[in-house]
Amino acid sequence: MVRQRCLIVLIHVDSPYDMPKPEDLACKPDLVEYPKRNMRYGHYGKYTQKILENSKDIQDVNEKKYLTKTMANFMKKQFLVYNNDAVENNVIANQLKELSNNQLEVEDPNELLTTNSILKAYGVQLNQNRNNSKKPTKKKFKK
Repeated sequence: MVRQRCLIVLIHVDSPYDMPKPEDLACKPDLVEYPKRNMRYGHYGKYTQKILENSKDIQDVNEKKYLTKTMANFMKKQFLVYNNDAVENNVIANQLKELSNNQLEVEDPNELLTTNSILKAYGVQLNQNRNNSKKPTKKKFKK
């Protein structure tokens, strides 16, 4: 039988904090309340909602057009990331108008980025030929 020897080395460490007491470690911490927010469309995020709510402060017409187009495309990206499904531009335009309290309105929803270009940027491609997939061939039997 082989005997092993163990060597215990105590190291002194200087710390700016006191050692915790065992009774402090045994008690449970207080519960932290989860923030409750009234978000209509949670998949866009709270900062998107804040930006759109504060769009009323923008007076410059060109800046407002730029914000409208940029936020609509961003909302479409967020929708696609969250839902993994195609979305119509009219839906994004309506939700943008609703979240901005009718301050931002997309003039032509067809000018938004296409779903394919957004998904391609994320490395996902839609299968365009779902209905045109190969049909099973009928086997011909010789008589």
